[in-house]
Amino acid sequence: LTGSTDSGDSGMWRVAVGVAVGGVVAVALGAVAAWMLTRKLRQKLAVQSLMEACRTIKVGETGTATLLPLKLRSEYVSEKVLGRGAFGLVVQAKKRKQDDVKVAVKMVFPEKGAFDDRDLRQLRREQAVLELMTLRKCEHAVHLAGLDSATIRSDIAWFVTDLLEGVSLERVLGQSGALDDVECIKMTRNVLAALKLMHDEGLLHRDVKPSNVMRCRRGAGRASI
Repeated sequence: LTGSTDSGDSGMWRVAVGVAVGGVVAVALGAVAAWMLTRKLRQKLAVQSLMEACRTIKVGETGTATLLPLKLRSEYVSEKVLGRGAFGLVVQAKKRKQDDVKVAVKMVFPEKGAFDDRDLRQLRREQAVLELMTLRKCEHAVHLAGLDSATIRSDIAWFVTDLLEGVSLERVLGQSGALDDVECIKMTRNVLAALKLMHDEGLLHRDVKPSNVMRCRRGAGRASI
């Protein structure tokens, strides 16, 4: 009889422990699910805020904390808007712990809620080109701030690159007219050097135009694509 009673008590104890552990696990899973839901909601709201900025903010306007993707806000502080388009925004930012480190954050948004296959191919090609130029340390091309500085999601893509000092060739031509022969030859050689590196790796730029060529201040005739 005693043995039977002990066995019953032990079984009840195991059941009680099982119920308690199951309750803790359920609470923990619920907390994780709530956190993930909140995180996704924050990300969605952040993207919506950035898309709204594309339609309203002006180039040169001082940046705010909300002018960066949520993931970057703990590392960077936006300073000013460098450029914007219907579905894109470029912001100058600095590192929170290193004020002298400046970067450009290019953000791209889908036209209809999510990128289609064609958009994704184009974005991945741009990422591949940037990673190649960074790894090869090509002095005539924009470099990523780090090899983990490119992110492509279904609702937003962003690229964190070194900040180049200069103006676009499109702006130079519009304000000053044609370049002199010497500078024209130097800039053309710089651009061709970067394009050759891409072509050697089987990559195509597919968007070579004056607005995508930067006349850099680091030396006469220096250009980056």
